[in-house]
Amino acid sequence: MSRKGFKMREGDLLFKDLDCGILCQAIEGVTAGYGGAQISHVGLLDYKELSGQWVVHEAIGSAVQSTPLEDFFKGPLDNNNKPKILLGRLTSKHCGKIPQALNYCNQKIGTPYDNAYLPGEEKLYCSELVQYALGKELIPSMPMVFRHPHNPYYFEAWQDHFRKLEMEIPESKPGTNPGALSRHPEIDILHIFGELDGLTPNK
Repeated sequence: MSRKGFKMREGDLLFKDLDCGILCQAIEGVTAGYGGAQISHVGLLDYKELSGQWVVHEAIGSAVQSTPLEDFFKGPLDNNNKPKILLGRLTSKHCGKIPQALNYCNQKIGTPYDNAYLPGEEKLYCSELVQYALGKELIPSMPMVFRHPHNPYYFEAWQDHFRKLEMEIPESKPGTNPGALSRHPEIDILHIFGELDGLTPNK
């Protein structure tokens, strides 16, 4: 889906296929994204008045960080050399949450990345950052799933991941998923960047 002449805004959600290998495939395998899209990551768009720079707040790598928008869009690319990114926007009745959400993200810069995917704000993963930023009333937790959707077995990637962490797979623990978030009833997917050339933020 796309809208001609559409402009990005502060608080827009950018959903991304990170193409990070078997772990991203496992993330995408347990929960389908909007329209069946492969989604393994999400961040929130913000504008920095002092520097005049657009950034994406995201929990990635070792910590929560603010990534310049142009860097966020550098890859991976699809077969047409377009970024594998979908843009979502809160429905109008929830737009008032955006200033507080962006402030929360700024306060959380440097918070360690949560590669155990457990609830709590001491460490954060990508969709969990968005959940706490926008509020759990709007984005409630759901039981986490690490099994194949069509059989009772865990993805091998998840087994290896949690074995290295020396912990049990947190199946059914409360949490979030970027693919499920892209299908949230109060988030409209307004643009798929693989369809058209990049867009210009509206400020």
